[in-house]
Amino acid sequence: MQKVFTTLLVVVSFLLFIIGCSNPTILENKSSLGEEQQTLSTDVIEKNNAGSVYNGYGSNVMLQGFGWDSAGNTTGWYNVVNSKSATIKQYFEWVWFPPPTDSGSTQGYLPRQLNVLNSSYGTEQQLKDAITAISPAKAIADIVINHRVGLTNWADLKNPDWGTDGICGDDEYFYAGNPGANVYPRGQNDVAGGQYGAARDIDHSNATVKSSIKTWMNTRLRSVGFVGWRYDYVKGYPGWNVGDYNAATAPELSVGELWEDGCPQNGLDAWVTATNHDGGKSLVFDFSTKNNLNNAFGWFKDAYDNGQHLTEYTYYNNYPNLSVLKSSYGTPSGYIGWHPENSITFVDNHDTGSTQQHWELRNDKVGLAYVYTLTHPGLPCVAWDHFFDWGTMQQHIIDLINIRKQNNITMTSTVTIALANYNEYAAVIDGKIAVKIGPGSSYNPGSGWVIIKSGTDYCIWKKNTDTTPPTVSVTAPANNATVLGTVTVSANASDNVGVTKVEFYVGSTLTNTDTTSPYSFSWNTTTTANGSNVVKAKAYDAAGNSTEASVTVNVNNGSTGRVRTVVFMQKETVSGQDIFVKGGHDAGLVPTYYPSMSEPIVYNNTKNTTTAAIKANDGSLDWGSESALDWTCKPGTSSYHDTNNITYANSGYGVDPENLWGMHYWKLDVDMYGAKGEWFEFKAFMRQGTTEWWENNITQTGTPQATINHWGKKGYITQCAYGANWANFTALP
Repeated sequence: MQKVFTTLLVVVSFLLFIIGCSNPTILENKSSLGEEQQTLSTDVIEKNNAGSVYNGYGSNVMLQGFGWDSAGNTTGWYNVVNSKSATIKQYFEWVWFPPPTDSGSTQGYLPRQLNVLNSSYGTEQQLKDAITAISPAKAIADIVINHRVGLTNWADLKNPDWGTDGICGDDEYFYAGNPGANVYPRGQNDVAGGQYGAARDIDHSNATVKSSIKTWMNTRLRSVGFVGWRYDYVKGYPGWNVGDYNAATAPELSVGELWEDGCPQNGLDAWVTATNHDGGKSLVFDFSTKNNLNNAFGWFKDAYDNGQHLTEYTYYNNYPNLSVLKSSYGTPSGYIGWHPENSITFVDNHDTGSTQQHWELRNDKVGLAYVYTLTHPGLPCVAWDHFFDWGTMQQHIIDLINIRKQNNITMTSTVTIALANYNEYAAVIDGKIAVKIGPGSSYNPGSGWVIIKSGTDYCIWKKNTDTTPPTVSVTAPANNATVLGTVTVSANASDNVGVTKVEFYVGSTLTNTDTTSPYSFSWNTTTTANGSNVVKAKAYDAAGNSTEASVTVNVNNGSTGRVRTVVFMQKETVSGQDIFVKGGHDAGLVPTYYPSMSEPIVYNNTKNTTTAAIKANDGSLDWGSESALDWTCKPGTSSYHDTNNITYANSGYGVDPENLWGMHYWKLDVDMYGAKGEWFEFKAFMRQGTTEWWENNITQTGTPQATINHWGKKGYITQCAYGANWANFTALP
């Protein structure tokens, strides 16, 4: 977190609360970093100069659980986190929460009463509930202890209570003309040199300060469920103190924010080494890698500092500048190329990006930056804004997280950089995945690799170690079966790793693809030529291996066995309303509410453009799909349709000589299979726009069985009415 430092604050200290301790400063203006910044970022330190402090966290991924303006959410931010908990714990092992304490600023970076855990983000109970909800993901508290504000004035530091000897002796409070000019005792001067003018700089050599901070972390923060710490603005006090606090509180994860001019790797490593005593290890946010990502993909600043609107777009069009991702040692050029086990990488956070935009990576390249961080060493941290607020970016990040975990890419994975020029970066990680970033297209890992994700300016391959193909068999229809109407085609498929999809072919035509078991589809055989046809199922696994199996069937939708069948259903409607039916029959005409067996049908009139699409995909009268009816009227009953020659024969609806009764008779005109006089069932519903409503249950007499549906006869005209129990039958020629 970048801090404001100025010696001009006399009476305006509290006015700076609204700025927050996250804002970059004039002294540390990241927008001014250019060529000098690039030089510093690639100044790789000799590898034997310092030791690592931790062995890593496997394939873990962290989520920054807030943005800069999250505290202003009207729902209460902790409630928002709670509502997203199912997604959070599915993909992340660690969640970095905002500062949890009472504060003099909305965002929490001017801590006031440390022991009060009600804040702009919500109540203590809401915080506890959110931490419980995200489990087994673990909560990291934002620890802001470089500075503190008073309860009612500059220096009344309460709950816990600290005297003026807990304030650094060179703090602005003690300057001539300020309230503390003649106040004693005073603490030691700020040995780290990271003064912050909007609050009192804390003396971490003071025994009371150190003891109460440890008590606060061990009791208050632990009590709500925090298990680790993210130390804010660690350039303001010695790294040794972080190690001391960690030794006393035993966090499961600790990380410090050290944002220095130029983001030098030696500064990051020196700070990590300073924390490494008495078991007080800490990781560090890899601002060196952030620097390199900005230089590779472009960055900008559009921020407010001390009330001034500052912009910087000089480096916005850096991309492509991908050679900066490789150091002169052949390793990744950030701190992850030196000590990845100490590094937490990130694309942007609440300071650099979010709504502050102090040093933000070019937005249209954020997806490429995540391709880099989520496939490379270090522990990647994902910004809340990117994951939850940027639409399709979430699925992109999820895909990359899954690739990381499925291939066990860890904090200490080995990176072999194959190519790094201005427009193309390529690397192989652990010999398992290969990554290409940039508009260049010269890199290909060669044979034995399969593409697992790709997009504009990037591609990721996986080493194909799986050479075992899936097994597959067609389970229906049976080999040499005769089929007609709509039938179900199904297959069984299995694989030593997993089946990714099964494709179904009729002849050489791909007809359907199913990605989930059981693998099947409904085949309307009326769209296929009569005679012998091959039905094939082809199964694939993630490595691209495939196997196929087939059966031969005889399609018989010829005229033999087909009998014309017509239903006229009376229902007065208005423009925009249409009538549909569902139905079929049961084996042995066993009565059920919903007929279980379909009646294959072939429409005799498909000229109505309103219903043509439905008819084209409808091969049976059944309960799983809808069959379309067309509006008709008796000749002489509608002068409009008579005058304009709108007829059933020409238009698929309108004047119909077979309608002997009057207006508003809806017609189903199909061929069915079977003998003349066989029974079938149907029931109607009306649709207007997206609204549908069914007719009442039917009690029709003279039928083979009593059900709640209409009954019709094959080879007949069935005359009935919507919702009515009666029916008349007239034999067709």
